Amino acid sequence: MTTQDIQQMIEQRIAELNTTAEQKKQELKGLLAQDIEKSESFLTLLKNEQERLQNQLAQINDTMTMLEQPLVFHDILEEFEQSLTQDNVDLNELNQTIQHRLQESMNQQMNERKAQLLSTQQALVETLSTSQNTLSRTPKLWQQLNAQLQARFGDKIQKAKMKLAEQLESCAGKLKA
Repeated sequence: MTTQDIQQMIEQRIAELNTTAEQKKQELKGLLAQDIEKSESFLTLLKNEQERLQNQLAQINDTMTMLEQPLVFHDILEEFEQSLTQDNVDLNELNQTIQHRLQESMNQQMNERKAQLLSTQQALVETLSTSQNTLSRTPKLWQQLNAQLQARFGDKIQKAKMKLAEQLESCAGKLKA
């Protein structure tokens, strides 16, 4: 074997390695493009969950504001004032009637507030559960993808590096001889 033959063999092997490297590069580019697409999808998912949680917080704040409002008894008090101006008023009966109406109105308003509070709490629990499921599922997906990539290409890359090193050593040995 002449030096020219060895040089030609080295050039041929380098061309083969370049072709293999280019193929691997294209495969990795494709996988990277998929990873980027999945990352963008994950980012969109995160933004959607953030928006959902912000909407839920706004609803909770509205409910809290509603709960802080005093109960409304204006119509009952106006009726009471009008009744006091009448001539034939039985004050005991009027007192009992007004107390009964105030109690009913208070109960009704409190029940409405409780119902709204329970509805808000239920919506919050559902939103948090959905967000938690969505977000906890996603890191597992990324871990699986990473493991698949390592399993799929990790050995091939290591083998290619080892093979390239062996061939370069072989070529260097032939050039010395």
